[in-house]
Amino acid sequence: MMPDRLSETMAVLKKRGEKAVVPFLVLGYPDRRRFLEAAKALIEGGATALELGLPFSDPLADGPIIENADRAVLESGQTVDQALELIGILRELAPPLPLSLLTYFNPMLKRGIPRFLSEMKESGIDGMTIVDLPPEEYHEVEPHMKDLGLAPVMLVSPLTAGQRLRTVCAMGAGFVYLVSRAGITGLSSAYQGTLRDSLEAVREQTPLPVLVGFGITRSEQARSMVAMGADGVIVGSKIIDIIDRCEEGEMPHALTNFVSDLKNAMSYNHVS
Repeated sequence: MMPDRLSETMAVLKKRGEKAVVPFLVLGYPDRRRFLEAAKALIEGGATALELGLPFSDPLADGPIIENADRAVLESGQTVDQALELIGILRELAPPLPLSLLTYFNPMLKRGIPRFLSEMKESGIDGMTIVDLPPEEYHEVEPHMKDLGLAPVMLVSPLTAGQRLRTVCAMGAGFVYLVSRAGITGLSSAYQGTLRDSLEAVREQTPLPVLVGFGITRSEQARSMVAMGADGVIVGSKIIDIIDRCEEGEMPHALTNFVSDLKNAMSYNHVS
């Protein structure tokens, strides 16, 4: 199996000692035009990759900001076919850029696992996080993902430990997504007190880059994550919050600056 675009990019970044910024967007939010506008702005700001959320009616891991965005897209009538089309447009806009899908298992099961995965790969997806699929059930998707060259981006939290941590890390590719705290996504400055220990524990189990997500809203927090040993950050709710708060025409500049500030903060002596 050829290395996927996500794994290759993350490996190069880690070799260079550079840090990753992976912004999150809900596919189709707030509408087709502004979604693509936001994606272009994030890429211009220096995004390492984009994480794309497939709207779902019951996003258990997401806080109100992303949940409301999911609901708005679903109420607009967007279909999975239209989401695939948006992914394809992004792939044409930025051929080298890794695209990772964040989804729940139900939409995959409803469409049919082989079909869902093959269509996502064909549209331009490089990696995938299936939020509510436990490692014990990963045999449902693993052979198909392996055949297609899709990187399984695995979630771990400060509560993941022991054999389970070893199992999850061994299954992953691209990078490990470390949740900063127990709970849901959102705008928060409070982090699990054991986050540094969690980073060290994950590093003992995998050579993959470890990116931290959930609750990162400011460049100072991103710098703090790097100081604790993270290889980068994933930012979702804050991105959606910027989209929601900006007046027409202001959003691209705000998003580009936000991503650029994150990158600059993490590269400043890496741990200053």
